[in-house]
Amino acid sequence: RDLPTEVEPSVRSLELLGRAQKEMETRGITAVPVWRFGDDPGKLIADAARELGVTTVMIGTTKRSALTNLFRGDVFRTLARRLPHECHLVISG
Repeated sequence: RDLPTEVEPSVRSLELLGRAQKEMETRGITAVPVWRFGDDPGKLIADAARELGVTTVMIGTTKRSALTNLFRGDVFRTLARRLPHECHLVISG
């Protein structure tokens, strides 16, 4: 099955990211929400971090099924391998 060529975040997602970005800015943190779509999220996130030269990547977790947790674990492992060594990985649950 082919992936769509364009996928846009929902209005709710944009609102949530906007609120989070504003909250972080009040604390002196510059947040850069990144929206990418593909079949290897860990690689996409690591590539974006490298391209943007960020110092920290923050990933959220949710309470989901064991399958979702397994998938997320794979994303975390990929990020741990692919993020630049000077880049921190923060996991928020």
